[in-house]
Amino acid sequence: MKRIHANSCIPKTINDNNIVKEFLETNHSQGYVKSNFKCGLFYKDELIMLMTFGKPRYDKNYQWEIIRECTKKDTIVYEGCSTLWKFFLRNRQVRSCVVYSYPHNSNYTEHYIKYCGFINANKSSISKRGVYKGSFKGRNFKITEQELARSGVYRILSASFGTSNGTNKDILLSIGFVKEQEEYIRPQKDIYFPYGVVYKVTDLDTGDFYIGKTEVKGKLEKGCLGSGKKWKGHIAKYPNKDIDPDNGNSHKYQVDILKSDFKTPKELKEYEVKEIKKYGEYDDELDELLNKHCMNLTTREQGEYTKPEVKSCSECGGRSGMHKKSCSKYVKKQPCPECGSTGILHYKTCSKYSGYRKNRSHANIVAVKMGTIIKTVNFI
Repeated sequence: MKRIHANSCIPKTINDNNIVKEFLETNHSQGYVKSNFKCGLFYKDELIMLMTFGKPRYDKNYQWEIIRECTKKDTIVYEGCSTLWKFFLRNRQVRSCVVYSYPHNSNYTEHYIKYCGFINANKSSISKRGVYKGSFKGRNFKITEQELARSGVYRILSASFGTSNGTNKDILLSIGFVKEQEEYIRPQKDIYFPYGVVYKVTDLDTGDFYIGKTEVKGKLEKGCLGSGKKWKGHIAKYPNKDIDPDNGNSHKYQVDILKSDFKTPKELKEYEVKEIKKYGEYDDELDELLNKHCMNLTTREQGEYTKPEVKSCSECGGRSGMHKKSCSKYVKKQPCPECGSTGILHYKTCSKYSGYRKNRSHANIVAVKMGTIIKTVNFI
């Protein structure tokens, strides 16, 4: 067994996907998986440890997920995980991250919490799931309900069964598959989200207060008094006495952190809304804040999305004033009397030519039709 300390290694970003694939297939029990960012530790120009990151596959509330981490076989790298994690933080903007690990290796279930700033969200446990077992075209299959819902029977079995055979489950049962219940180990889930803080700022002279949220690491910056529109006007009228003690209108402010240990950005936002309703005496019937001392204009809830009504033609169903050729309201575009163009663009010999450039890469100049006049809009 070879033992190496991370201080003797050089962390590097790996752009060659073939190197990553070969290393994972050789040294990781679950093999290769696609990822967005790869980094590794090199000892004497040899890759001995690898860590890959990508978009979350199971929980979309987070920004990143640690997809794979492994060392070279028969090699132990001391402090390798924390070294690569700090290298990742220096090279990418990381607001939140999630990692899944199994209890068969106690090192992997603990070192993210001890050395990388993660906290435990869910412990590993034994659970049950539905599994479909059977054979198709000479191959044995074991399909979980999660895989069936995500990929579908047509993609898993690479076959077509028509459109009138029922759901995915009905198709599997009709071709001889049997549904069973099996026990499996749910992985441990650790999360990294140190930047969520919900705070309350109170004007001790008037009793007015403001509740807000921000993404900082553990504590607010000195002098931070909130960012609400109405609250900013209050601070401009009554400055902070600690900063401007000579001003006769200055007031004394007190900042209280209501909560800081959040697991997801969604939980951070929901807690802020909850505190505004509690301290601001929110009335559900009137849908407004009744407390006059609360400087929050709204609870920042988005509400349900209502699709705007779009008028359509009763004859052909056309929208936005466009009609089909078979419709009685259809009007054929008249060509330009000078150059014969029927579109919004004109030939160079035409007096209405707008200087349209054919070989444009990012639409620097776009021709826009406004009635009978053609103008050019420059986006740079």
